Amino acid sequence: MKNLCDVFGVTKEWANGRRIEYLIDKCAELKTEIYFARIEFKQDIANGVSVMDRLFKWYMADIPLLEKQLKRYGDELLFRLKGGDFDNDLDKATIDKAREIPIEDVYPELKGKFIKCLNPDHADNRPSMYIKGFAYCFSCGKRYNVIDFVMLKEELSFNNAVARIMGDGYGHMG
Repeated sequence: MKNLCDVFGVTKEWANGRRIEYLIDKCAELKTEIYFARIEFKQDIANGVSVMDRLFKWYMADIPLLEKQLKRYGDELLFRLKGGDFDNDLDKATIDKAREIPIEDVYPELKGKFIKCLNPDHADNRPSMYIKGFAYCFSCGKRYNVIDFVMLKEELSFNNAVARIMGDGYGHMG
């Protein structure tokens, strides 16, 4: 964003403010679309529409993709609202590639196991987090992709977590 700010003659703060506005609008739009799809799904149940037809409509409306986009936009929005800085040199392809890597590839000691552990993100008395490809906490309901998990576990910034996942020179380690 830094170079684009210079090109367009705007401050980084102004650009960040516009991005936050965009993210808020986009999240609202996606939530509305998902909400109405869920209402239609419930109406189809009440009207006796077959399970296969309901699932077909659900996936044709691409609801799983919309939910994934909503999560990404929501995560970025929270990051920016907390004062996070996206001033990085990572391209989208590198970030997307890092997101696809299973947690077990970053932490080989977890390979071949279904891990049950304490969530380091909040006070936990009993193991409530499960790791198998991604991490999920049954206590708080939060799902962690590999980048989230590495940031949390090793207390790294976003850029450093992606670098850690991808290895030196951004070549996949696993």
